[in-house]
Amino acid sequence: MTRTGALEELRVVEWAGADLGVRLAARLFADFGAQVFQICEQNCSPNDSEVLALRRLADSGKQLIAPSDPRVEQLILSADVLFESRSQPLPESLRRVALANSALVQVCLSPLGSFGDLAAWQADALQVCALSGTSIALGELGHPPLHFPFGIPSFQTAFHAAAAALVALRAR
Repeated sequence: MTRTGALEELRVVEWAGADLGVRLAARLFADFGAQVFQICEQNCSPNDSEVLALRRLADSGKQLIAPSDPRVEQLILSADVLFESRSQPLPESLRRVALANSALVQVCLSPLGSFGDLAAWQADALQVCALSGTSIALGELGHPPLHFPFGIPSFQTAFHAAAAALVALRAR
């Protein structure tokens, strides 16, 4: 496959899990020509049709690699960017490999930050919407809370993650 685009010289590794933001951030790099390797089990897609459609969108333009593939360590050692989720981080053995790549830009997405009082909390889009106060505008009093539709928080997270990675690449 011939890649063209502003990022065609970059190699990106995505440690794919359930986090749609991670997948979308890596997809943005693929859209601009980067070579993106998605490290994910073959069955890492959900059964929910809306989420599955978003995952198909986020997963296109990438090469799927199983975590057990012997090339995983070399991919991380030669990567320019690594995207992962705090909720499904790299195993410790691969964390050591990533640390050995001094030029690697590591982007770890977390719904509530990596530091501070809420860093250890697990959260999805519904909790983030509630904590941010946006649930007030999305629901009605006396009814269950609603969250943004169509993965909007994941898209917003992906844009910020991709921008942060690009700034870090520029600075290295």
